[in-house]
Amino acid sequence: MDREIHDFDETAVPLRLGASDTSALYYLPKALSAFKRTNPAVQVALNTDSSAAVESSVFDGELDLGIVTLPATHSGLTSRVLYRQKLGLVVARQHPLARKDTVTLRDAEGLPFLFLDDGTRTGAALAAYFNAQGFAPDTILRSGSFEVIKRYVAEDLGIAILPDTVLRREDEQRLVIKPIENLPSVQIGAVWNPRAYLPRAASELLTLLGELP
Repeated sequence: MDREIHDFDETAVPLRLGASDTSALYYLPKALSAFKRTNPAVQVALNTDSSAAVESSVFDGELDLGIVTLPATHSGLTSRVLYRQKLGLVVARQHPLARKDTVTLRDAEGLPFLFLDDGTRTGAALAAYFNAQGFAPDTILRSGSFEVIKRYVAEDLGIAILPDTVLRREDEQRLVIKPIENLPSVQIGAVWNPRAYLPRAASELLTLLGELP
């Protein structure tokens, strides 16, 4: 109730935001920069954790809003899809697959694979997809970090399937992403507790996130 009472004063109610590491690194900087330009007095406290942990903190009232990989697993939360990440096969620019016009999952058979840890929601979705396709990657590294995987791919130590949004302009000098038909997409969304008060700043950020390309 105190947060609701003081919400008329934008300096009194900070925005308590949670995000997975991926969203915090690749998605939120641009959004928060735009938000701060129009809401310079609002304090934003950002906490990074796994999507599941962020959801729990939102449900418990420790966070106002969470940016996570969907689907949300906490039944007590409301969620909204913000954008979809396309997955693709990422290889070093000098890799033979980089020169192929069309790449299939079978082209990756027998090649050293850098796999996103299936403890992450994206990794779990990929593991389920591989299992359905009867594809068993020759995994030489598992990591929950896209940046770690990108670095090893750039050194041509293996190949990986990653979201297109984690490849930045500077990565294009060393990495190539190739589409593969029927790969699952990954939804990134916002979650909040409908039984808790949603501060005005959180509502404004939600609107802004929905407008960003």
